[in-house]
Amino acid sequence: MKPITVRIASQMDGYTFSILPTDQKRVMATLPNAFPANRIFVAYHILSDFAPYFARLGVISCLPFLA
Repeated sequence: MKPITVRIASQMDGYTFSILPTDQKRVMATLPNAFPANRIFVAYHILSDFAPYFARLGVISCLPFLA
């Protein structure tokens, strides 16, 4: 499967992470029991809780607020 592009948008009180509908369909085609969300909002006050996951995925450099 091709890489999935995750778009990151800064909001006033947090960040929104989203994938394109085409990527969502590819995930569902590859993993039939999956129901990927097309958009997830993470508020600033809990963002640091996700830092270990971002580090494991190797995307810390893409997220300057955690670097």
